[in-house]
Order: sequence, then C-alpha cells, then structure tokens
Amino acid sequence: MKKVIMFLALCFLVILTVACGPREQALRPLPNATKGHTMDAYINVETGSIDNWLNRPDVVYIDLRMFHDPAKFYTLPVAPPHGSSLTTTIEGFTIFPLPYIVNLPILPVPNGFIGKSLFSVTWGPNRAISNLVVNFPQSMEILEFHFPKDTAIFLMCGGGGYSSAMAALLIYLGWEDQLVFNVGGNWFYDGDYSIDLIIRCENGEPKFDAFGRIKLAPWRVRVIDLDFSNKLASLPNASPNPKCPFGIDLNINISTIDKWLFRPDVAYFDLGKLRDTAQFPTPNLHTIIAGFTVVSFPFIGTVEIPVPGAYRGTSLFNIDWIMTTTTPAQNTFRINSVTANFEESYQFLVDTFPQDKAIFLVCGAGGYSAHLRALLVYFGWDASLIFNVGSRWTYGGNFSFDITLRDATGVHILDAQNRIQNDFKRFNYILINFDELTPLI
Repeated sequence: MKKVIMFLALCFLVILTVACGPREQALRPLPNATKGHTMDAYINVETGSIDNWLNRPDVVYIDLRMFHDPAKFYTLPVAPPHGSSLTTTIEGFTIFPLPYIVNLPILPVPNGFIGKSLFSVTWGPNRAISNLVVNFPQSMEILEFHFPKDTAIFLMCGGGGYSSAMAALLIYLGWEDQLVFNVGGNWFYDGDYSIDLIIRCENGEPKFDAFGRIKLAPWRVRVIDLDFSNKLASLPNASPNPKCPFGIDLNINISTIDKWLFRPDVAYFDLGKLRDTAQFPTPNLHTIIAGFTVVSFPFIGTVEIPVPGAYRGTSLFNIDWIMTTTTPAQNTFRINSVTANFEESYQFLVDTFPQDKAIFLVCGAGGYSAHLRALLVYFGWDASLIFNVGSRWTYGGNFSFDITLRDATGVHILDAQNRIQNDFKRFNYILINFDELTPLI
C-alpha cells in the first residue's frame, strides 16, 4: 500500500511539473529587450529559450508572416522547402502579417508583397527609417491596440527579417525598445510548442491547392485580418432591419463592425451595465469592442425589456414606451412620451452623443441600443446617423477587449462579494452621478 501511495504521489508531482512549467516561468521578471531591432540575445527562437517565456499575461505574441507570401523565401538556403507559406507557428502567437502594417524594406528575394498597408516608410540601410506616412486615419489606433505600448511584445517571422522591420517601426514611433523583442525566425524553431497549420491527407502528406501551394488551416490560430476596403469609405445611412425586433442595422452590424472601427467621423458607445440586474445570459460586462465608450443605458432612461430583473432605479428620463408585437417587423421601440427627471438630463445627451457625426451603438443583445436610438431620434437627432450595431455577445472579430482587473499572473481579482472587478484604467466609462444633479420631481 505504501508503494502505491508513493507511486501515485510521484505521478501527481510529474503531472504538476508538466502542467505548471510554463506558468512557473511566467512569474519570472522579463529582462529588457536587446537594444535596437536585431534578434534578442536572451529570448529567441533559435536557441529554444522562447519556450521558457510563453503563455505570459504580460506579453503580446505576434507572428508577422503571411499565410502565402508572394516573396520567394523558399529560395533561401536557410529556408524550408515551403518557406513562403506559414506552415507552423508557436502556441500563443497571433498572426498579423507585416506587409499589411507597413511597406516592406528591400528583401533578399524577389516578388515581395506590394499592396495597401497602414503605414508607408522610407527604408534605409540596417532598417533605418527616414520618413513615415500614415495611410489611414485609423492606422495608429489599430497599431496601438494590437501592439500596446505598456506591454512586452514578442515579434517572430520566418527568418527574422520581418520581425526586425516591425521592431524598427515600433521604436521609430515611440515604443520603448526595452519592451520590443525580436525573437527571431520560426524556421529554426525546435521547441515543444509548435502548431502545425498544414492540412494533410490521411497518410500525413500535405494537401495542395489549385496554385500548387500547401493548404493551410488558419482557424487553428488567431489571425488579425485587416480589411482596407472601408477605411476611408463614406458611411452609408443607417438602415434598421425591419424584420429584426431591435432594428439592428442591415449594413453596419456586429458581423461587419471591424471594417468600420477607429473612424474620426464616428462616436462609439457600449450601453451595457457593468453589473446588470436583468437576468441576461451574461449580465456582467467583462469585454468590450476596442474604441467603444461605456455609458449604461438603464441610467439614461426607463428600460422596456421582457427579461426578469430589469433595472428599475433612478434614470435621467422616464420613458413611456409603445411596444407593438403583432409582427416581428412592428416589434420596435417607439416612444409615447418622455419626462426628464433632472434639470441636466437633456444636456447630458447633448454633451455625450454628438449630432454632427455618426453614432454606433452596441450592447449585449441589441435592446439597449434600440432604446437609445429611439430616444435620440425622439429628441431630434438625425436617424440616418444612428446605427444599432447589435449584439456584443455574438462578436467574433479581431478587436475584443478584456476590461477585467487581473493580477500579474492573469488571474481575476474579485471584490468582497466574489465578483470579477473591472479595470477602469483600460477603458472609457461615463459615470452618471445622480447625487450631483438637480431633481425636477
């Protein structure tokens, strides 16, 4: 019996060591990155030391390769046979191709990608940048979202060149060089956390597409897919779907919102409550879409939703809603009358929701957004400029943003009631302090 207990204890120790190895390493302080944009001397792929620094909550991991790069990297002696295709990456790395971020420096091979990018620069010797042009109004916001300035950034590519160029760009734009790590090229990785992206036949051999390229499985990793088509496109008029009870917009909705983010001609609002009393599937607000300011609609006006526990406390306005439910097309939010509860109620709307630009509204399912859209239109806002983007709960795009408070190891910090806390330093939140307002009733 004693031997059995010792054996089980040994097995548990082995399992615990294997399971907690990467997390144990995550507790070690990060060193400063090697100055400049050359491959980091301490944390890199070629020596295998990268494995000791994976799965950290204080690091952003970016693989800068294209899935199928037109550049003929496979002709390089150090490259694998399919070196122009992204056949493997490392666990935890997000794919964000460098050629979509900035135009390429001179490559050692022909056929480098030429196309649209967030920035254009003039490259000099040794990745020196002498001039930079911002190609889209949203370029810096997109860059700062995916490459946060207060977080260590691990950059990887195939041979190390794209990583070097990206590091040079970030440092040129003001990122701290001690936080920007060029961890080198995946071609030389021989560690334990490789992810195979090749679609294979039953015998294990790669499948090929009609162009003779290896078939890849991008769904196995997180990918940042920039759509440049709408970055400068004129906004359409808002078009509420008549068949949707909440009037979610036909053109700009949660499935297309990524194409319309970070625009200077749009104001973005998330109308969810941080902790909603309504019995929603996910009543607490733990993630938002990047660029959205949180202002909770239940504090603005009376809520009319068929969900138990809906907020019935103090709000800026009492709203008498007309709900017609004979057909889905008529099940919309219309207002019979509105009564302001405070002298400052209407001014709050004027100060918060601009009338000279488009307004994008999201919430959990789309109901709060429909409420606010109806209220603003009631007070004279241009209906063609107010878009109910719809349900944050169903968002699956590239700009989901965690707004919870976590410790250094990534674990949620709870309050006295064991509820997950929000990190108010990470997002914009408009607080309505009723104690400072002048009641009318």
